[in-house]
Amino acid sequence: MGRPNLHSGLCIAALTLVACSSTGQGQDYDPLEGMNRKVFWFNDKFDRYFLEPVAIGYDWILPDPIQRAVTNFVTNLRFPLNFINNLLQSKPKAAGEETLRFLTNSTIGIGGLLDPATGLLGLHEHNEDFGQTLATWGIPAGPYLVLPFFGPSNIRDGIGLIPTSLGEATIYVLNTEAFVAYSALRIVDQRARLIETIDSARQASLDYYVFARNAYNQLRQAEIAAGAKSSPGEGDPVDEVEDLYDDDLYDDSLYDDEAFDDDERSGEER
Repeated sequence: MGRPNLHSGLCIAALTLVACSSTGQGQDYDPLEGMNRKVFWFNDKFDRYFLEPVAIGYDWILPDPIQRAVTNFVTNLRFPLNFINNLLQSKPKAAGEETLRFLTNSTIGIGGLLDPATGLLGLHEHNEDFGQTLATWGIPAGPYLVLPFFGPSNIRDGIGLIPTSLGEATIYVLNTEAFVAYSALRIVDQRARLIETIDSARQASLDYYVFARNAYNQLRQAEIAAGAKSSPGEGDPVDEVEDLYDDDLYDDSLYDDEAFDDDERSGEER
């Protein structure tokens, strides 16, 4: 798959940007917009013509109970990352609950296909990643960055992808088939759950790039704030995206009217 090399190359090359960026920069700090828009265009085309059709087929073929089982299974496999990041953020209680969730769902939940930890024990997932961990350590987000295939990010979150990739690379070395199957299943399952949400955002937004950038920044701020409070059940990232898009799809703060007006004027001049 080449993911570790891709992430390392992108993120290490951009480390100096983090050092130069100020913690006082606004959440829409986007000095790389020219490059980002090109990558965003590529990602959007890849999604429209490949990933979205696959996700639609997945959603059409598999009944809802099977899809829920797949989601539960993929969520259960996030345990190592959740556990490590909760410890790194000095949240031993959350790490302990993650351990109990994993043991419960892996046994009573039939290998993670069911989620009795939530339904019976009230143990919600403490979903944390290395980008959030770096944020709790005081590392600034740095400029907004769009990564090929991975989409919206920033320099800090891009760097956070490196240890995630290294962990996945370990699975790759041990079992190539398992790594490929897990990665494909996770991506398609997440995309299938966002079919209507992303379609609505594309149709309603004046500038889809600006909308995606602002929505991502708001989502990450909310995730980091929730993690800092050690809130139980920070939730499935797909559900969080759906909630944000549904609540704020027509919120003017997610749009950059000035940028849209500039694009409109340049179009009229042409």
